[in-house]
Amino acid sequence: IDCWTSAASIFASARDEIQNAMNDNDLKSVFEIAHKIAASCKQIQANRLYALVKQLEEKSRMGGPVEQVIPLFQSLNKEMFEVHTYLRQCLEEMKS
Repeated sequence: IDCWTSAASIFASARDEIQNAMNDNDLKSVFEIAHKIAASCKQIQANRLYALVKQLEEKSRMGGPVEQVIPLFQSLNKEMFEVHTYLRQCLEEMKS
């Protein structure tokens, strides 16, 4: 339960952090944030999210224009929202 609570919190803030880094054209920070959340994705077995995070990590590490990672971030954002929602629902059910 603790790892789910932690992951839900991490995902909520990571979305905003990645978006802010992209708005600042800061792919180094995008890489660092993606790298930071990869372990949480793997720990809770969010395999699709983990794959997207690793792709974002790789593309942002390569540098270039931030526009190249926007479609990937949109997919990641959608998946992260779905995982976050699922985790919150599971945690709420456990409390009941």
